[in-house]
Amino acid sequence: MIRSLSFILLTVFCSQFSLVSAETKASETKRAAVQHTKASHPDVEAAIKYYEAKDYQKAFEYFKLAADQDHVGAQYILGLMYADGVGVKQDYTQAFKYYTLAADQGDATARYNLGVMYDNGNGVKQNYTEAFKYYTLAADQGDADAQNNLGVMYADGNGVTQDYKEAMRYFKLAADQGDADAQYNLGVMYANGNGVKQNYKEAFRYYTLAANQGHAKAQYNLGVMYANGQGVQQDYKEAFRYYTLAADQGYADVQYNLGVLYRDGNGVKQDYTGAIRYFKLAADQGVEEAKRALKKISVQKVQKDEIKNKDDSLLEEKEAWDSTEKATVLILTFLMVLYWGILICLIILVVKTSKAKEAISEHPKGIGGWLVWFCLFFEREC
Repeated sequence: MIRSLSFILLTVFCSQFSLVSAETKASETKRAAVQHTKASHPDVEAAIKYYEAKDYQKAFEYFKLAADQDHVGAQYILGLMYADGVGVKQDYTQAFKYYTLAADQGDATARYNLGVMYDNGNGVKQNYTEAFKYYTLAADQGDADAQNNLGVMYADGNGVTQDYKEAMRYFKLAADQGDADAQYNLGVMYANGNGVKQNYKEAFRYYTLAANQGHAKAQYNLGVMYANGQGVQQDYKEAFRYYTLAADQGYADVQYNLGVLYRDGNGVKQDYTGAIRYFKLAADQGVEEAKRALKKISVQKVQKDEIKNKDDSLLEEKEAWDSTEKATVLILTFLMVLYWGILICLIILVVKTSKAKEAISEHPKGIGGWLVWFCLFFEREC
């Protein structure tokens, strides 16, 4: 990518077009060699064997022997090795030289990589007009990455007059070949209504195609669409899932958004610890909103902890009071039972005397009389 990211709020799409770079990992050089060496050449065959044995310096030597004999595949591969610093010290000027040799023989990928070098200003002075020229040559040969980058140039107006319809045409050509960047870019065009009538459902469709190939910005924008209910029914859980996929690829803006979901408890259980973790990841990559959110949530967490501690203290006091109250009730109940038990026993003892019986017979009134009567009845029955 050659254009810097601008900050993206939670509910705003990433509308920056995705430009494909010419960087190639060392592990891909062998595949490139096979693709570019259909015509058998002994030096190329030897180079591939050395490369498989991870003797990159020897591989470089044999690729160079073949390149010096105008072998187009070897020239292209030498460009890759110089650009990536594989088997030789990184040197963009030499990479540019060998890409040019291969491009002059009609190699589409070499032409595309020359376009990227002009676009980025690597090994040559930045020149959008030349970048446009080489992208066009490669795109006309069916190179999907070149078609995508040509679409970006038309969309941005770099090296050519801005033309959204032409941008759409080239994005579609690349997207139909399964190019994830082009699929994402078509999603941006449909979401913004550039070169086509705004259509969130189509944007959602193309973002999904790109996201399924692991495209971080497409995953981010799908998260936004689910969060906003644009082109699809609102679903915070799906928003959370796509934000997580993009965040795991180190995408700073979506890490901030994921922190917001954790903070607010949308699509996931509220979790200040999770929010702080993602805000910190985004803040470490320079996202200012994440830095501010991190400070604010730290204060909120302290306040929440204080409230929780206060609530816990009140709850403990209430539990202690409830325990004391229960114990008091039990003690009073026991004392009442004991009191009445002793009283009944005393009355039973008293009424056994004849004088008590006569007294009760003469005065069978009041609660005491009733109790004495009960005791007499009990004694008679027993």
